Amino acid sequence: MLRRSLFRLLLALASASATLAAVELSLRTVRGAPERAEFRFERFAGSRLAVEDQGRYRHHPHRFFTLAAPFREATRPGRYALGTWAFRGRPLEPAPPGLLRIGVFGDSCVYGAAVDTADMLGQQLAEALEERGLAPTQVLVASYGVPGYSTVQIRALLEEVLAEQRLDAVVLYAAAWNDQSPAMGTNDVALRTRTRLPPHPLEGSATFAFLRELGAPAPQLSREEILSGWRQGNPPYGTRVPAPDVERELRAMITTSRGAGAELLCVAPAHPPKTRFEHPRVLEDAETVRRVARAEQAALLDAAELFRTARASEDSLFCDFVHPSPQGTRLLGVAIAEALAPALLRLQRARSPAPELPCELARLAPIVCSRVGGERVELELRGAPLRAAPLLLVGGAPLFDVELSNDGRTLRATLPEQRAGTYDLLLQNATGCARFPAALSLAAERLEIEPGPLWKLRFHGRAGDLAIVRVATRRLPFPEWTERGAQWLDPRTILPDLVPIQAGPNGIGEIEFPPPAQAAEPLHFLQAEIVARAADGSILSSRWSTVLEVRRPTPR
Repeated sequence: MLRRSLFRLLLALASASATLAAVELSLRTVRGAPERAEFRFERFAGSRLAVEDQGRYRHHPHRFFTLAAPFREATRPGRYALGTWAFRGRPLEPAPPGLLRIGVFGDSCVYGAAVDTADMLGQQLAEALEERGLAPTQVLVASYGVPGYSTVQIRALLEEVLAEQRLDAVVLYAAAWNDQSPAMGTNDVALRTRTRLPPHPLEGSATFAFLRELGAPAPQLSREEILSGWRQGNPPYGTRVPAPDVERELRAMITTSRGAGAELLCVAPAHPPKTRFEHPRVLEDAETVRRVARAEQAALLDAAELFRTARASEDSLFCDFVHPSPQGTRLLGVAIAEALAPALLRLQRARSPAPELPCELARLAPIVCSRVGGERVELELRGAPLRAAPLLLVGGAPLFDVELSNDGRTLRATLPEQRAGTYDLLLQNATGCARFPAALSLAAERLEIEPGPLWKLRFHGRAGDLAIVRVATRRLPFPEWTERGAQWLDPRTILPDLVPIQAGPNGIGEIEFPPPAQAAEPLHFLQAEIVARAADGSILSSRWSTVLEVRRPTPR
């Protein structure tokens, strides 16, 4: 009798387990795997410049989410590609002893949304420091910027880095935007408390998540409802970081930086006029940065005042509602360098210089490449052989898939996407650095035109690349920034017909077409969307070209 009852009990448990497994499988099929609450933030970006999550982020136990490394776009490294270091720009390790180290902490303004690595704040700071006697072989600027980070997350990152690494200087670019954006259910301060608790044993169960939703006292608002309330000044779950908590987070970061013995500079963020009007909380947060820095007697850079007094329109200093444009990052980099250089020069004089690697560049091929990236280059070094593959950087961006020959003198690596220009090549490992000036040129695609009865348009690019040319009768005073770069044509005056040109095997494409009916206008402006293609025809990238001006010929 007992055996029969036990058998029935086991059978019932097995049946219940099978039923629960079937329910779990069905819910996962219909609803997907349960979403971690910590990961909701990157789904709300608020910017047309925001990049969709295509493997770009991963969950982090204390910072909610972080950048995933390594990261590549589908068929090439891409502008935002990462190596083994989970941040954009020059890695902090490996690096030789004696190298001065600066960490710039922040959100997408530090990450460099919509700009190439050469135009990131960290790289602009490095270039400005070199102008003041601090060469990149002696000072390293590391950019700890993650899109979407609030002051809560920036503080967690700062504490994490300073617990593991030595930094000689810290730049805090906090409270620029994300603190005042809407909480998607739980604000960052409460979420931090939750992440410090042991995880619920059923946290990964779709069934548990479904039952928890059914038992919730009120239905979860949709993303659209949350954003609508926020735009009206009444976010239903409050903001990601309540205003009083911003001050507490800033004070904690200042204390942590000083406790680590680092020189400190706080940056009070700037915003364009439209953002200041539509989101007044950003002004409150910027003022909190100023107030806390002054109260703590910390060095302060007021970016709003810097931009206000610049010899440039504020609109030209921003890519969008908050992210600095290349012109803006240059202004900020110079101002930060001026503030930090005296202390860094004193530190440099007080310690032994970082070793320089005893090697010379014997050969580099090719020496002219496309700014699209993805090309393999080969370096031959003269001098002591290397024991392991080093870091290679161009314009602050690491090269990928670095291979070292058996004799330690030949390196092969893949170029990143980068702004066009001529660059030094920097080699870095745990024993030293070496710089090879003006070693590599990255070429941009370009357009040429010959006006006449027929306009002859010539496109110089890479074999197989496509230029989709637009013609307008006016250009904007300041560009509209997108993930494809700066778009200069006034949308209200763009003519309806597009002109496609494909580069042939020699990298040149030509086309003749009649001038548009509006050619009576004294000026026309041409700009192309350059679609870079791989050998198999797949699209590698899409970028705006520079603007070509066509003036109506003067009648004789």
